[in-house]
Amino acid sequence: MLNQLSLNISKSKFIIIGSSQHLSKLDSISLTADDKQIEEINSLTYLGAVINKQLTWQDHIEYISSKINKKIGLSKCIRACLPLEARLLFFNSYILPIFGYADIIWGDRGNKTLMSQLQILRNKAARVILDLPYDASGTESLNKQLKWKLLSRRRAEHR
Repeated sequence: MLNQLSLNISKSKFIIIGSSQHLSKLDSISLTADDKQIEEINSLTYLGAVINKQLTWQDHIEYISSKINKKIGLSKCIRACLPLEARLLFFNSYILPIFGYADIIWGDRGNKTLMSQLQILRNKAARVILDLPYDASGTESLNKQLKWKLLSRRRAEHR
């Protein structure tokens, strides 16, 4: 006897993927099952990566930037209680993995602006770790002090 699978329509959603030009040519689409409307969405999270209908990584970068900013905020709150080594450990275990998760898929591919946003965030984290003011020296100096590679280099190595 075979088990029958049923679709939970209240949890079901659909997304139409295409270029901006092709999507703009579409009329509104409605999808129903068992006389119930299925909701159309513009993006979805799948295995921790946010995928939007144009297959750009803007939504994903916004999502991880938000996560990183919250964790940098937490590290600001606790930095006075931790020595430099503990702040580095906190960053390496709690924040750095977010920068690298699935970056072989989304990293660098025609996204210089998005990638520079992430480098700016990591520079912000470096300033917190080193307890430097917001206007402290830029990427090269911070990376040298902490012996870090640029994020673009890390992504290239992951690929």
